[in-house]
Amino acid sequence: MVTPKSINGQVMIGAQINPWEVRTVDPGPLEAVKLSVQKNWEWTRQIVETLVGLFTRQTSVKQLMGPVAIADLSGTAAQGGPPGWISLFTLMAMISLNLGLLNLMPIPVLDGGHIFILALEGAGAPRLSA
Repeated sequence: MVTPKSINGQVMIGAQINPWEVRTVDPGPLEAVKLSVQKNWEWTRQIVETLVGLFTRQTSVKQLMGPVAIADLSGTAAQGGPPGWISLFTLMAMISLNLGLLNLMPIPVLDGGHIFILALEGAGAPRLSA
């Protein structure tokens, strides 16, 4: 049962929307792996959507950040929220996943390009029979 109060001419019930959702989770090892896979998959989808948006011009190039902006964002993450190290480690994990995915793209100077070229060479190489 909620009883509203009149405060400064406005009727209020004493509820507010908090921008930070706080939820405590104490997973076991297998549940932690499951949660990690779910979160990494979600971030991977967002990274791919951003890349597709860059090529289709639905995403602004201004969203891309350089080292100075990433350093500034890291400082903000470390200072923000109750446990700042969680925000900082989350940002580090996102950047690491982003770099890993971009590095695997089939562009010749990246690792993905080398893998692609080696796969093409391996597909075209004659098989030796024993």
